[in-house]
Amino acid sequence: MERPNIFFIILDELRSDALGCMGNTAVRTPNIDAFARDCSVFENCFCSSPMCAPSRESLATGRRCLSHGVLDNGFIPLEGEVSLYGVLKENGYRTINYGKLHTNCDYKTMGFDEHHPSKASAVTVFGITDRELRAKAEFKKNEGDISIIIHGKSPVPANQTPDSVLTNEFVSALKNARGNNPVLMRLSILDPHSPYIPSKPYCDLYDPAKLELPPSFCCSVMNKPVLQRYFYKTRGFDRLEEMDYRKAISSYYGLVSHVDDRVGMALDELKRLGLYDDAAVILTSDHGTLLGEHGFIEKWGPMYDELLRIPLLIKLPRGMNKGAQRLNTFAENIDIMPTLLHIAGIAAPGQVQGKSLLPLLTGKTMQHKDKIFAESFCGGVQNEPVITVRDKQWKLTYYPAQDRLHEMLPGDHYLKYSDYLCENIIDGELYDLTADPHEINNLFSINQYSNIKEKYMNEINQFINGLGNIVNYRAACSTMSKQPGGYSLIQGNGRKRIADFIKSDGALYQCRRNSN
Repeated sequence: MERPNIFFIILDELRSDALGCMGNTAVRTPNIDAFARDCSVFENCFCSSPMCAPSRESLATGRRCLSHGVLDNGFIPLEGEVSLYGVLKENGYRTINYGKLHTNCDYKTMGFDEHHPSKASAVTVFGITDRELRAKAEFKKNEGDISIIIHGKSPVPANQTPDSVLTNEFVSALKNARGNNPVLMRLSILDPHSPYIPSKPYCDLYDPAKLELPPSFCCSVMNKPVLQRYFYKTRGFDRLEEMDYRKAISSYYGLVSHVDDRVGMALDELKRLGLYDDAAVILTSDHGTLLGEHGFIEKWGPMYDELLRIPLLIKLPRGMNKGAQRLNTFAENIDIMPTLLHIAGIAAPGQVQGKSLLPLLTGKTMQHKDKIFAESFCGGVQNEPVITVRDKQWKLTYYPAQDRLHEMLPGDHYLKYSDYLCENIIDGELYDLTADPHEINNLFSINQYSNIKEKYMNEINQFINGLGNIVNYRAACSTMSKQPGGYSLIQGNGRKRIADFIKSDGALYQCRRNSN
């Protein structure tokens, strides 16, 4: 068969419930909502990790984070990993990326023929680098570790932000999609990732006072795992006021509406050029974000559904398309890679752990998966990854070695050996999602639920053992913890420095879980 063009739109930090088509009545997303009416819309798609690089590598390879090696934003993929884009390229596709990669390897290694990065910006994830621009902006940063702009108004005109310029370049390049070979063109937009500082008019679309705070907003973190307490305290969330959270929601929604307009531009151009109907068009995100849930903003530490559930909208090519439908069965972002290969008539590599969604998309089945798994690892403050298993009713997240978290901290850290971290140690979370959909009442340490806890702990053990060879995260973690400021390096602007260091030290390699 003639292989279809594939147009892939990936957004950053867009949570599933921040779209009108997913039931949000406050935010305005008319373009994505209209696109959803042509698509199979997945209501229960989950990412492999609530961090950018691990999730993006899982999407590219169809593999779990422990398998491909990118556990943290600073980790590099293990050698021999095979990406969606490389397989398509080997099978005659031209592969072109516009925007963010963040898989910690270059675009050629990822399998792209071309890479057009976003232009550098003075408005960055960690703040505004230009002094004059900073003086003109209205914004607030959280006072603490991983300090980001949590709300504000950008003085940069909306049509001049890096993502706007990038989208215009992508739209202009679509006219070159026709050719002798099929094409995969990917538009990777950074928004609505932090900094939550939209430009006019988007910064004024939503009145903070009229936006609802989440039901879990006032919940204490003291019945949660120690890692969550650590991040809540060190990021300064205990110093924020209610209006800060309302403004964060308002600013985030402003970015979402700006994203929606740019997605509309790309989709409109596909239709104008006659490329839309015969192509596979997909829209998704790498992970979600927290907007006041449990007192958090953005990510780092928790594994709540608002972080893990992502939008997934897939429009099949004409002739293959079943039409619009909403699908409630579980899906994961590791399923995207084998799905797109299946649509193109290409067999997925044997090491792929995801499962093609095409039988579901074409109506041959209504069931895909009955549970999902996710992983999280912050190398500077963990020596074991956090693992989540979730089905329709129950969700268990295991946080190993919580009693040793304080050992990862520098000797003079104000929380080291404190009662805040050393008392009432809780190693996990267990929620009955039927009775408690907002994950408020942690049942992990309640004897009444010990049998359920044991069942899902066994699920996690089987999940890990079923992966086979996994990354030697213990060696990498040990290397990081010995470096002054290692945590800042691994999460901040020094990401490449620590990644290069780990690689040169030989700490990342394929090994069995029980290896030394």
